[in-house]
Amino acid sequence: MLHDLKIVSPYIFLNKFADDTTLLVPEASPVDLASEFASILKWSSDNCMLINMSKTKEIVFSRPSPYHSILPDPLMDIERVASCKLLGVTLQKDIRFNEYSKQILTTCSQRLYLLRALKSKGLSPPLLNNVCIAIVISKICYAISIWGGSYF
Repeated sequence: MLHDLKIVSPYIFLNKFADDTTLLVPEASPVDLASEFASILKWSSDNCMLINMSKTKEIVFSRPSPYHSILPDPLMDIERVASCKLLGVTLQKDIRFNEYSKQILTTCSQRLYLLRALKSKGLSPPLLNNVCIAIVISKICYAISIWGGSYF
């Protein structure tokens, strides 16, 4: 359904995944975010599709700075957020991954509790290793190329 959805400017990145669309507009783009979003709204109307405006969010990324930068005008009827989840990874406006790291640590801690319970019930070490890889290591490694660079 999204195959014919196109962007107005070649400087803008449009990521389409299943029923989600992410629009990334750089500051120096010749076309502003409002124009790009209006184009998407028109496309959705032309294709008899509805955009769930309650799930539509805007986030402005900027590096942490002692000086306050001037933010672009927010889009009408779109909530501007400080963080959002994209394909399971929490992105923050300051390009840090503190929230996502906390989520990973909390989830892995709960899963380690399960591993300890399985060990106490007599599950063999090779099977414990398999379960650990499946439920703990996979959680840590998911999207590490995105967020992991901020720690190394």
